[in-house]
Amino acid sequence: MNKVKTILLLLICLICQAKVSFSTNEYLAKKGLVRIITGQQANLRRDFGVLKLKDALTLAGYEVRLQNTAPTALNPNDIILALPTEEWFATLAKANQISLPSSWKKEGFFIEKKLNKPFFLAGKDDSGLLYACVELSNRLKDTPKLPETLTLNEQPEMVLRGTCVGLQKPTLLPGREVYEYPYTPESFPWFYDKDLWIKYLDMMVENRYNSLYLWNGHPFASLVKVKDYPYALEVDEATFQKNEEIYRFLTSEA
Repeated sequence: MNKVKTILLLLICLICQAKVSFSTNEYLAKKGLVRIITGQQANLRRDFGVLKLKDALTLAGYEVRLQNTAPTALNPNDIILALPTEEWFATLAKANQISLPSSWKKEGFFIEKKLNKPFFLAGKDDSGLLYACVELSNRLKDTPKLPETLTLNEQPEMVLRGTCVGLQKPTLLPGREVYEYPYTPESFPWFYDKDLWIKYLDMMVENRYNSLYLWNGHPFASLVKVKDYPYALEVDEATFQKNEEIYRFLTSEA
């Protein structure tokens, strides 16, 4: 009898969970369509921010459509995203009584959402647009629903904001002096992990860093070939090529 009761209780719990799951899915499905309208001016930073925002909206339960042409009619869930110098954006902002900042610093951004009006995301530059997308994405993570109203104007206080990654060790390497830490897979295996670097760079974007510093007392012996001083290169040819490749990868991804 006890076993029968236990089974019945488990079935009731499963049914309740299924109802909750269905209700949640039904709620998400009702959130509706969001159009992210960016115009035709493409930029890697802007595009990266748009994809981050699209992922956050999708995760929050919205249907998302990307559009690069100015719309004839606007909806309250539309997200208009561009530089204020783009004529189509300035025209829409004026028509919707959006007052853009009169002056702002490099990498600054502006977000305004009036009741029953679309979102307007503007940046001083494409980095600012990226940070505007990150800001709205982060808000969706905290509360998975677009706000009905929002006014935000932010700009950085510091021109350079970065992290320092040490490519040194707390002890001397065998046969080496102070500051002599050649870049090799044996000494720094994590340095060659591209997936790890992508996660790290994404973290930097989330925290609005704009510079990365690789700290080494004497990296040139691992990265530079000088014709008149061939002995200055302190890694083998295969490792040198790996070092070139990872630096090329890092600068491209950043």
